[in-house]
Amino acid sequence: MKKIIKVISFFIVICLSQATFAYPGETPFEISEVKLETLEQNFTKSTSTKVVILTYHQVRDFNKKDNIFAKEFITPINIFETQMKYLKENDYSIISFDDLVNNLNKNTPLPENPVIITFDDGYRNQYTNAYPILKKYNLRANFFIYTKAINKNYPIAMSWKDIIDMDKNNMTIGAHTVSHPKLNKITDTKILEREIAGSKKILEDKIGKPVNIFSYPYGLTNATVTKIVEEAGYIAAVSDSYGNYHTQKDIFKLNRYNINSNMGLFYELFPAKKSTLK
Repeated sequence: MKKIIKVISFFIVICLSQATFAYPGETPFEISEVKLETLEQNFTKSTSTKVVILTYHQVRDFNKKDNIFAKEFITPINIFETQMKYLKENDYSIISFDDLVNNLNKNTPLPENPVIITFDDGYRNQYTNAYPILKKYNLRANFFIYTKAINKNYPIAMSWKDIIDMDKNNMTIGAHTVSHPKLNKITDTKILEREIAGSKKILEDKIGKPVNIFSYPYGLTNATVTKIVEEAGYIAAVSDSYGNYHTQKDIFKLNRYNINSNMGLFYELFPAKKSTLK
């Protein structure tokens, strides 16, 4: 009997290695050639929404003090403008988190090639360097601010005046805690609530409107943290896990891509729609 099972298994493997699979509208691929994507990942794609969410930190030119790690979170000004211009010229649709949430919850349709632009931490160079470029190309973005740094004589941080100005000009303000801690390391729920719900209230009191989206510092969360984020009244939250596909069950752990001067990754995420590359 064992010999018969081995023979049957052998023929199954042979058949699968020669089989081809395809979802409607996709090019068939051979099982033996699949390297980057498993069948499970392809199933996830077929049951989820594709939206590329970009994360920026600092938008400024490099200086002599910037090491390799620091440069991972810096996008030079000219490169940032190149990226924004490219999105505009290649017909990518900049959407809001409200649009994505409504799609995931209510199946509301999205425009073609949807993209969400986000910034973390509230660096002032986001206001002085990125914000004017966003306005130049009529693009909107989301700025996740941790509130402790505001108006504390930190020259690298935004002021309330900066934040209110952006809010009044088509930018969305989101919360990033009060003090930027590693939330998954905090066990005291009162401290978590103060960081998560407290930052929401501080921002809402200043800009005079709801703050509905949350960004986990360092992208770190756990079941307790995510539950408190949801209970605080946010409608969605973003992590730092890479990926383009989102489902309703992951609405409080949405994937994003960290963007810097790596144009290879940028062009991989956004194929050209017409001849704009030079």
